[in-house]
Amino acid sequence: MPELTPRIGLKRPVGTDNVTRAAYAENLDIIDAAVVRPQDVPAAEVTVDPASAPTGNAGTVGQLLGWLANRIKAITGAANWWSTPATTLAATAQHIGAGGGAHAVATTSAAGFMSAADKALLDQMAAGGGEYAPASHVGAGGNAHALATTNAAGFMSSSDKSKLNGISSGAEKNQNAFGKVSAGGTTISAGSTVDTVSIMAGTGITVSGNASNKTVTITATGGAAPAPHGSGHVGGGSDPIPTATTSTAGLMSSSDKVKLNGLPSAAAPASHVGAGGTAHATATTSAAGFMSAADKVKLNGVSVTDYAQSVTTINEKRAGYATYAP
Repeated sequence: MPELTPRIGLKRPVGTDNVTRAAYAENLDIIDAAVVRPQDVPAAEVTVDPASAPTGNAGTVGQLLGWLANRIKAITGAANWWSTPATTLAATAQHIGAGGGAHAVATTSAAGFMSAADKALLDQMAAGGGEYAPASHVGAGGNAHALATTNAAGFMSSSDKSKLNGISSGAEKNQNAFGKVSAGGTTISAGSTVDTVSIMAGTGITVSGNASNKTVTITATGGAAPAPHGSGHVGGGSDPIPTATTSTAGLMSSSDKVKLNGLPSAAAPASHVGAGGTAHATATTSAAGFMSAADKVKLNGVSVTDYAQSVTTINEKRAGYATYAP
């Protein structure tokens, strides 16, 4: 008795089974019934996910289609994988330009790619600080700017710089003037660089000015000479002047006058007495000092001629001793 195949149940003869035309026709009917034709399969919709990036070569039909859509978007740069691309591969090939396999190098008359030589020059300029001026900026001075003169602008010379450094900030031309004037203990300060000080006349005084020769004349008219008023400045007076102290000037007191009168006319300060006490010590062979009376007598007894002859004799003896030196 024939066996049945496990999938669609075809009859398969075994052993001594006879294969009949009927059995063969039956198997053909089983196969025909099991075969599915494309038109017999209902259409199935597959959703493509272009946001899913590829992870390999294996996946479901939906995954594979989504990966392909993702790569198409990446190549075209379009928002959707089905959108018309901005350019084609053929147009990209034509964009390489007239330079052949690469863009032509830029020239002074045509834009293009930067050459290696231009790149090296640009790097050299950047290494130097990148501060370069056009050749037309050099000016009339040639390779360097000419120095400024009184009738042509230019670079400042070192001497002009020294002169400028010697001028104080805010200084003005030919301003040899005083900013303050002291009068009777009162300091009058200038309020501006062109301020004016007025000289006023007083009792018995007239003031006149001459604009032509720029002079001021102060004249005592004698019409109101001051009366005697010394008594008013001493003690008990209406305007006493304080007595002088060691730190403040003033009138001399009567006690200081007595002390001053008691001093000899040729007195020396106490600091001049020296280490010898009340008078300078007499000179010794080891310490300088005043000459004693005895030394003065001795010095007066020595004549210049005797001293000169003695020195000559000593020099002659020295010369003779030199002859016998070993």
